[in-house]
Amino acid sequence: IVVVSASDADDTLYGKIKYSFETPNDYFTIDNTSGRITTKTPLDHEEIQNYTLVVTAKDHGDPPSSSTVKVLVSILDLNDEPPVFTMTKYTMGVNELAEFGSKVGQVSAQDRDSVSTGEPVYSIVGPSDINQVFSISQNSGEIFTKSALDRETTTGYSFIVRATDAADNSLTSTATVSIYLIDANDNAPIIDFPSPGNNTIHISNTDYIGQEVIRIQAHDIDASPSNQVAFYLTGSDASLEYFSLNEVSGQILTRKSLKDITFKSYHLDILVRDSGSPPK
Repeated sequence: IVVVSASDADDTLYGKIKYSFETPNDYFTIDNTSGRITTKTPLDHEEIQNYTLVVTAKDHGDPPSSSTVKVLVSILDLNDEPPVFTMTKYTMGVNELAEFGSKVGQVSAQDRDSVSTGEPVYSIVGPSDINQVFSISQNSGEIFTKSALDRETTTGYSFIVRATDAADNSLTSTATVSIYLIDANDNAPIIDFPSPGNNTIHISNTDYIGQEVIRIQAHDIDASPSNQVAFYLTGSDASLEYFSLNEVSGQILTRKSLKDITFKSYHLDILVRDSGSPPK
């Protein structure tokens, strides 16, 4: 690193000088004859930027005479530290009905090197098709929607983001981003049975009250709890007089005796509603 040098006006043995540190340290060593200071362990600017060494020069007199000098050592920074993300994995949620350009979340990385100028530059690494769905601000690390989302088609996405420092010999690091889609009640229930081509039921003129006539079947592709469906019976007063509908199970039951009724038809209107807010 440096060579310190001292002189002594005395001749012969008394004029010989021995160099040493006033206080021993773990980072530097000094040759007691030449005064050459060298490192004895790797140095890290990010840990310690400056060292103050006090060197003693002592002659061989009896008693010896000595003097001291301070040596200031500044550690020059190299671009040896890549940007470091605050987390290795980020998890974010976004509503499936979010408008184009909606902010989903933000990633952040820090660079300990002083030789890097400015903040890290952010980019999406892949998979490649993720760039059609999300974008990232190069400067801030904010992530935005770039296309329409549909939880019923894709429940979530996972991709890699990169931070690149601004030095000439740039270094990079990566992190994983997982985005889950928050369900919106954007789908109405679908009635599986009966269907437009299969909606006629024939029953006997039974005297039994509470007999199951048919069970309505329906489903909702939205996530729980919005996909819980309830069944309602609408229609003419005559229909409601003779039939009831279990709201939970979808069973249509007789509520009066049909013993004296022959060759008569009833039109029942079925309403199926989900549990979303607002419901569909």
